[in-house]
Amino acid sequence: MGRRLRILICWILKLSGLNAFFRFLNRNRILILWYHGISSEDMELLRGYDERHLDQKLFRRHLNFLKKHGFHFISLDEYLVAKNSGQSLEKAVILTFDDGFRNVITNAVPAMKESSAKGVMYVVAECAKTGQLLWTDQVEAWVRSQSGDKVQVVLKGEKIEFPISTRVEKEIAMRAIKRRLRTLSNEERKQSVLQFQNAGKTSPEFQIAQMHELKQMSPSVLQIASHTMTHPNCTQLSSEQEFNFEFVNAKNELEKGTKTPIAHFAYPAGVYNDHVILEVKKANYKTAVTTDPGLNDLNSDPYRLKRIGTNRSFIMFEAMTSGSYFFLTQKLFKRT
Repeated sequence: MGRRLRILICWILKLSGLNAFFRFLNRNRILILWYHGISSEDMELLRGYDERHLDQKLFRRHLNFLKKHGFHFISLDEYLVAKNSGQSLEKAVILTFDDGFRNVITNAVPAMKESSAKGVMYVVAECAKTGQLLWTDQVEAWVRSQSGDKVQVVLKGEKIEFPISTRVEKEIAMRAIKRRLRTLSNEERKQSVLQFQNAGKTSPEFQIAQMHELKQMSPSVLQIASHTMTHPNCTQLSSEQEFNFEFVNAKNELEKGTKTPIAHFAYPAGVYNDHVILEVKKANYKTAVTTDPGLNDLNSDPYRLKRIGTNRSFIMFEAMTSGSYFFLTQKLFKRT
């Protein structure tokens, strides 16, 4: 389904009153919203950046909309308490932020405090520990820094050229390189990423929050959680040693650095399978969030929690948070 058609459907859902109807029907469902970075409002660089960074103005609009419609913000710990005790949760929403961007602390947290909101930030432990960019952002920054009509990269011994003469071509190249890197084994990915480390000066919006900054966060506003050690494709991990490094060691490093328990986990890029879930449980995480779209309830599998992706279309945000969008696309069109 094309973006224009999706937006048209969302307008129909709004104007027909179906959003309001589904908000009532789904009042006992739990919304888990999926964010990455919250950029400053004038950050033009990040336009087209996979829509991962929203500007602060739109984020505030999200919070205001939720409060206006009677939603209240809870933590994953509070969700588990309700789940284990059987108590009901009405119009509950959990904010989640993947990757650990510093701009969540500088731009999202002040807005959250104003709205009495709370959330979870899933941190890539090695990046927080070293200050190094996330490997996906190393690729982005490197491609942006290149001049000329094309670039050449080496992936698994193969030299591949990508045109970069326009902004659109650069963005296509970024996505293609990252997609290929995710298909490699974990060790192959790590070696291949080395070629992207010399990007020169990069935007502050790409920077990851470091341990001392995370340590200062109040869990009552922003709880720190794990997004693995290096943000691998978890289904490409092939040994107990690799799983221990990415899951157990990440947990230990974050607990050591932040001085707080690390109880929750997010699958990088939303990729997981049954074996990955087993390893997450073995590492003593209490929940894990996916990128599978939809709503949750107290019977949801805590290791397969669904999330609602946020993007720059506010009309889609309205339809998704009501649940009407998922009913229409998943039930009527049999989409997953």
